[in-house]
Amino acid sequence: MTEPSESPILVLGSGQRTGSTLVQRLLTSHPEILIWGEHGGHLRDLIAMTDVLRRWDEGLAEPAREAFEEGSHQSWMANVLPGPEAVREAARAWLLTFFGAPAAERGRPRWGFKEVRFGLAEAEALRDLFPALTAIHITRDPRDVLVSLDSWERGRDWWTREFTQIAVNDWVKVNESFLPARGGQEDWVLSVRYEDVVARPEPFTEAVAVLVGSDVEAFDRSVFQTKIRGYSDDRSERREWSDLPRDLRALLKDAGVRAMADAYGYDL
Repeated sequence: MTEPSESPILVLGSGQRTGSTLVQRLLTSHPEILIWGEHGGHLRDLIAMTDVLRRWDEGLAEPAREAFEEGSHQSWMANVLPGPEAVREAARAWLLTFFGAPAAERGRPRWGFKEVRFGLAEAEALRDLFPALTAIHITRDPRDVLVSLDSWERGRDWWTREFTQIAVNDWVKVNESFLPARGGQEDWVLSVRYEDVVARPEPFTEAVAVLVGSDVEAFDRSVFQTKIRGYSDDRSERREWSDLPRDLRALLKDAGVRAMADAYGYDL
């Protein structure tokens, strides 16, 4: 039987304002699960380092290690390293220390995190470290994403149009990466649209319970009725799509955006 700490859950939104926090809250409503928040995508550095060290081992460290086993300090040991399994275990230990142990300390043996910058490739790399890992990908109509980001541009000094453009780019990139997982081809991935989740929360909750192997009755459905937009009661006014500035709406005229919207059933 797989230990709970060995079965992390990823919540991967296709950019900001796509519903990943709602899924995070639903999962964390389970008394044994804690889904940590975003980390700016910086775990890519750990993934990249793990991959580089594995390849370094194949090319340089493995022959050095073989020579060291024969000649000890009288061998050419300039590139000797512990080996690929040590690389894997070190990466696993980092993730378990950073995410798993603090979750367990809070009485939540099952852990995970949400991120809006990771696609299927990052999920697969992390699943290589934790074979029982599961992932929920959520996307949203890009028009509604822009309506929400427009309120950020007007209400947050630090959120600029450049960040909005990055969010649109992430929407395309993350959604594109999950296309192979659409339709249930990958039994460890659940790919959903925000609109379908909020329209039919019960089937979604049941699908989540099956994916992560948890009791469906342990999830708190009230998260679907309780909107939380920030650390305080955010009442910033949101404009209709048709009222957004023309240059903002123009971001969705890109061919890549339109192709991906069509792939996910959004008629722009």
